Amino acid sequence: MEEANLNMVRVWGGGIQETETFYRLCDRKGILTWTEFWLACASYPVMPHDLFIRCAVDMIKSLRNHPCIALWCGGNEYNPDEPENKELVDKLAEACREHDPTRPFRRGSPYKGDRHGGLLMLPTRTSNKYNGDILNGDQRLVLFRSEVAVMRSAPLLESIQKFIGPDKIWPIDKPTWQYHHAVIKEQERDAREYGGLDDLDHWLMSGQIAHGQVHRHNLEYCRQTKYWCSGCLQWQLNGSWPSFHRELIDWYGVPKPAFYAYKRAAQDVIVVADMEKYVFDGNEEFCADIYAVNDKRLRLGACRVRAVIYDREMKLCHEQEATVTVEADASVKAFSLRWRVPRDYLRKVFFLYLELSQYGEVLAENFYWMGTSAYARPDELLNLNGYWQFQVGKEKKETRWRRTILPAYWCKPPAAPPEGESVFYRKKVKIPAEWKGIPLEVFCAGFEGNDEVFWTGPRIGGTEEEVTVEIGTDDLIFTERWIERTAAEGGGAKESVGYLSSSERPRRNIRISSDPFV
Repeated sequence: MEEANLNMVRVWGGGIQETETFYRLCDRKGILTWTEFWLACASYPVMPHDLFIRCAVDMIKSLRNHPCIALWCGGNEYNPDEPENKELVDKLAEACREHDPTRPFRRGSPYKGDRHGGLLMLPTRTSNKYNGDILNGDQRLVLFRSEVAVMRSAPLLESIQKFIGPDKIWPIDKPTWQYHHAVIKEQERDAREYGGLDDLDHWLMSGQIAHGQVHRHNLEYCRQTKYWCSGCLQWQLNGSWPSFHRELIDWYGVPKPAFYAYKRAAQDVIVVADMEKYVFDGNEEFCADIYAVNDKRLRLGACRVRAVIYDREMKLCHEQEATVTVEADASVKAFSLRWRVPRDYLRKVFFLYLELSQYGEVLAENFYWMGTSAYARPDELLNLNGYWQFQVGKEKKETRWRRTILPAYWCKPPAAPPEGESVFYRKKVKIPAEWKGIPLEVFCAGFEGNDEVFWTGPRIGGTEEEVTVEIGTDDLIFTERWIERTAAEGGGAKESVGYLSSSERPRRNIRISSDPFV
């Protein structure tokens, strides 16, 4: 067997016991199974232990001779160590040791090392899907990502027409689509990000692109960090009924476009770009770390890695390359790509093409497309990274401040703040004397979804106002600049730059977690 990577399917604890035919096919195809018992998403204080263990033993005996089974697991998203579950799970562990001592037993998932949720790559940041933590750099690492449940998309139109009548498809009949697990606000957001809401084909394509991009990002990131991360399981592979949900293959067995994005990310040899967002401001530096990944047991040796940035007309903007030694079953960083987005290149797309080659033969290619906002950053700015202070409570107290490093590392409280309490962050900034009299713009990555920012006392902004309260986090990409106005004052005209009142403002996006507070 040349390849070092392994294929695995997780048989979820909230589902059924799979058939003998399923396990035989996994044996033949070389697909490992993570097989769970029937505990999921709850506690079980009144479960009849004897009956449950008797059924579990029957399952172990009927399946234990299948080589595809990699491990047994108690179940999905429950606490196996809490009092209502612990005794039952202890008995389950003993049954596995007695009737199949050749395989490990895992008490639950997620549990001590593996994590659910996955990375949600949004226009302005990467976060964790389940709790919204902003994840930068090494904060994204987990030992094993056993459930990547991020984004949704519609199946192909041919499949939709089989379970929704033509009068309900377009214009979209929201109750009908939502009955089939559509999240309309999320789909509207994706359609806006990729150009518009007025056309069904465009609407469907937008969600399919977003779905594929995010799942591809998860698998690529886990592979580039091998073996700090040892695996990535996508939720879910196939649809359990006709729906607009997270499955890669729909109810009718037709792959969604996201399936092919994920499949390309699973090739034995890949070249990838590690980015933490996909929308950049004018005059901002675009940064990406480029990796070559080899899952084969064969050492490739010296390889050429090339990265090229094109504008929307496919004109070359930047090029960078390096030669790296690619070992067997390894990931190697080729270089850090740096390119400053032109100040006037606003509300447009640009593309990143990657190529891994050897002796003139292309071994792997990859292609990414990014966008630019409507905002251009100033030339001179102060870096707000580094040490900050934080505390948790109903009000700030000077004795409570603790240090943390932002934004590369986030020191969160051990649990969500109690009702009525907040997390406070602060940092002292020294303004250069020569900046006196110049309007100051403060860029600060958001910490939560409803931040407020205060500057030497007065409140100067927040990340969840107006549109975002109504529609949701990261609704749109672009933020328009506040306009320059001419105000009559004392019989004369005076130029000024300022905010429009709420009634004067156009419908605009407030970019959660990257909004520039002015």
